[in-house]
Amino acid sequence: MKIKQSILALIITAIAVSCDDGRIYDSSAITATTGRTLHLTATIKGAGNWPDGYRLVTAGFNPTSNYALIAKDVMPAADGTVEHTMTQIDEEATTVELCIIDRLRKRIVTYESLDCTGAATNIEMNLGELDVSMYPTIQNKIFNTYCIQCHGGSTYAGAGLYLTTGKSYDALVNVQSIKSPAGALLVTPGNAEASFLHTALNTDISSSWRIDHIDIIQFPALLTIIDEWINAGAKK
Repeated sequence: MKIKQSILALIITAIAVSCDDGRIYDSSAITATTGRTLHLTATIKGAGNWPDGYRLVTAGFNPTSNYALIAKDVMPAADGTVEHTMTQIDEEATTVELCIIDRLRKRIVTYESLDCTGAATNIEMNLGELDVSMYPTIQNKIFNTYCIQCHGGSTYAGAGLYLTTGKSYDALVNVQSIKSPAGALLVTPGNAEASFLHTALNTDISSSWRIDHIDIIQFPALLTIIDEWINAGAKK
């Protein structure tokens, strides 16, 4: 009997010591996280319009690199609505963006960018309706930025080529170039290298023209997405 009492006393003492040391933990304890959180709300169409290797994401960047420090795929619902959250954005990220990245997480094109330097815990990005399809992106980010000054933005369209919104697609796809010595099509769907648009933007063929087109678009990623669009069938 005395032996049983001694064993019971030892068990009670052990339990008391473990409680005093704080070694009994709640199994539902929450693991702490660090960094900031981005909340994106929008209605987005065209996210699935890009070829393999390109992703629509929210991403964090710093000023010294075009490669995302952190990225998360944006997956619109069937009706295009997006309720998206990206967590653990650390202080190294100075901007958060809705953008297209490639396989290496390199920024290809940005749709929205927010300065998050010194931002509080939560960052809100409310964008309304947005079309991220490949051709509208080319129109808005390339033609409207670099080309329409000479191609239809005023009363003049160089070589009769209108690259303004609503006119550019029909002016390019399966249309013969008046500048091509061989009469090549401006855009040959499925074949970027056979397209005179590719030749004009990537070679010195325009060096004797009024404007040398090889210098117009200085970002290789933008030239690449034109070729990718053509090779994928030049869809509208």
